[in-house]
Amino acid sequence: MNRRDFLKKAGILASAVPLAACAAKAQQETETETRSSNNQNVLKVVQQKHFIAGYDQWFDEEFVINWGEKNGVKVEVTHASFGDLFPIATGFVAMQTGCDVFAFPSPPMAFEDDVVDLSDIGKELENSFGPMLPQAKNCLYNPQTQKWTGISDHWVPLVTNWRSDLWEEVEPGSSPQTWDDILRVGRKLKRLGHPIGLGMSTDLDSNIALNGLLNAYGSVIQDEKGLVTVNSAETVAALTLGAALYKETMQPEILAWNASSNNQFLLGSKGSFAMNAVSVTRVAEKNDPDLAKVIALSPPPAGPVQRMTPANVVSVYTVWKFSKQIDLAKQFIKDLILAAETAFQKGELYNYPSFPGAVKNLEAAYDKEPKYAFLKTAPEWVCNVGYPGNANAVTNEIFDNYLVPKAFSLVAIGTLTPEEGSLWLEKEVNKLVARWNVRNIANNS
Repeated sequence: MNRRDFLKKAGILASAVPLAACAAKAQQETETETRSSNNQNVLKVVQQKHFIAGYDQWFDEEFVINWGEKNGVKVEVTHASFGDLFPIATGFVAMQTGCDVFAFPSPPMAFEDDVVDLSDIGKELENSFGPMLPQAKNCLYNPQTQKWTGISDHWVPLVTNWRSDLWEEVEPGSSPQTWDDILRVGRKLKRLGHPIGLGMSTDLDSNIALNGLLNAYGSVIQDEKGLVTVNSAETVAALTLGAALYKETMQPEILAWNASSNNQFLLGSKGSFAMNAVSVTRVAEKNDPDLAKVIALSPPPAGPVQRMTPANVVSVYTVWKFSKQIDLAKQFIKDLILAAETAFQKGELYNYPSFPGAVKNLEAAYDKEPKYAFLKTAPEWVCNVGYPGNANAVTNEIFDNYLVPKAFSLVAIGTLTPEEGSLWLEKEVNKLVARWNVRNIANNS
């Protein structure tokens, strides 16, 4: 079964085709052969709506316009939500039309056959700025085929946002440095009416945070060679801790959270702890300065083995093989990396540059805001999806199907024991391995 047949069977392609069809119809109505009505070249870009509004304002109103004028091109940018991007991409592939540049918010390895190899500009950029950080490169590079499926401009650390005033009230001097800290202090916080917020639902932050909880206990989905290793004593221990957190520190609502729930939970003054990017605290700084003063930030909690959590977002710019503007699209991506310093500033420390050498005095920039200074150490505690191996088509599907949050929720509500949850997770992962035929599609065969 090939990738497209698999996607059809999974029902993904069917849901995405209407989106692509709309895009194709709009494209046919507004241009012919990627040219606008005034015979000007058109470059179409699709990417995620950034969580920092000022970044999109800079990108759309400054970078894109200036780049287009310099290159004699009209650049059309469409922003979509995280959850819509993969269905849109699948639809574009089915229709073989839609845009030229597509920025994925997580590893695009399932689309390796559909995108242009960007190893030429990747190597050029590494020669100029030093290596791309592994948090990004391991999400886009296939060591088996040596193909760069895209170029990453930035990735985003998932961090702990917590109410320092509430933690101090129930246990002076406490902080969520470890998962044991969260369980111990979380019991007191829940009694106070300010529970812990750790989603066990089908949303991005739940997915990332719970993968980090597995890693903290030494559990990994696959090893360096891509072999499935998730059914382990370490996984059982992590699931056991997750169930205790749910029963003793949280409320049932976390089982049904969506992408904005933990933001609302913390910003609404109910919550005492949430794992998110720094964007939630940035929102508080703008809308509720008094609340922002008592929201502290720190790296994700450590476990008995390590502190290691996948990046919340990994921005990967790709070029479709069906694009009629491939050279232009590659230049656009390259020039975006060359603008990394301004992009970093406009991201308000949300973006960690994938090429840190492209941003002068990077550590000094973090030190200017003491509350955020710890982010300069993010490469020490952030990994890629698929860690300790590279991301591949199977790890993409594990992530997109929310298998890890589902396992945690099943154990939390008592449907499965931790041991059964570990075995269930292994069986579900192995189903994907079989369906994708790892030897031909995944990276680490």
